Amino acid sequence: MLEADGAQVVYLPLYSPEFNHIEKGSAWLKSRIRKQLHHSHTLRDATEAVLKTVS
Repeated sequence: MLEADGAQVVYLPLYSPEFNHIEKGSAWLKSRIRKQLHHSHTLRDATEAVLKTVS
């Protein structure tokens, strides 16, 4: 049906978080925030401290 209308079916590769840079970055950020929580009073303080170290 799609081919009759001139459309083409394109199969995408399987999803893998290893290939997704956003997931790698957010995992890194969350791990740093969790570690910083031991030294901060609030989640906001921990997040700000971590983000200040990111260049």
